[in-house]
Amino acid sequence: MNWFQELRERRVPQFVISYIVGAFGLVQFFEFLEQRMSLSPHLVNLVGLTLILLLPSIIVLAWSLGRPGRDTLGRTQKVAIPANLLAAAILLLVVFQGKELGAVTRTIEVQDENGQVTERVIPKNEFRKRLVVYYPESTLTESDPWIRETTALLIAGDVSQDVFLDVALPVNMATALRDAGHKDGHGLSGARQRKLAVEVLPLRFHRTRRGKLDPDHRASFG
Repeated sequence: MNWFQELRERRVPQFVISYIVGAFGLVQFFEFLEQRMSLSPHLVNLVGLTLILLLPSIIVLAWSLGRPGRDTLGRTQKVAIPANLLAAAILLLVVFQGKELGAVTRTIEVQDENGQVTERVIPKNEFRKRLVVYYPESTLTESDPWIRETTALLIAGDVSQDVFLDVALPVNMATALRDAGHKDGHGLSGARQRKLAVEVLPLRFHRTRRGKLDPDHRASFG
């Protein structure tokens, strides 16, 4: 009997495929909970990585107990499975230590000038994204800087409706601009924009060209 026939007799492929299908369904369920209940995306990653790390134990169990009839775990299996569980636990602890696995929002109490206290739901800092909207450059606006500023302000006002975004304009980086030799934030080169984005805030920098991401400047990290 060759190795493949042995796997089929022990029904290893059937068990592994069933496990993968069930694991995929479980991850999809947690993704649904993440979207509907504002749960941390780290929780979905935790579930997915856990299921992947436990796959060796599933294979060992299927190999040992998958054959029809009464089977028992041998010494090797009794060592391999706990070792896999221990290694998985250590890796998960290292990867997710200090990460928020609960809700992405928190509730705070705000008191107004009349002394009335209301509750507000705000995003936790870990899940807030920071964005700088620079003044758009165009041959149509070279002689009218106020058009650039108004356009940037309108864009910032629109995207800032997302409570998970902290939006800034060049005016919010006045000190950094003066230190860089720019007084108003107009006419910044792509390299200067990227430098300010990743050093001052820091941010992920994306440059656009004609309303689309510029592939030469996509996903530059600070």
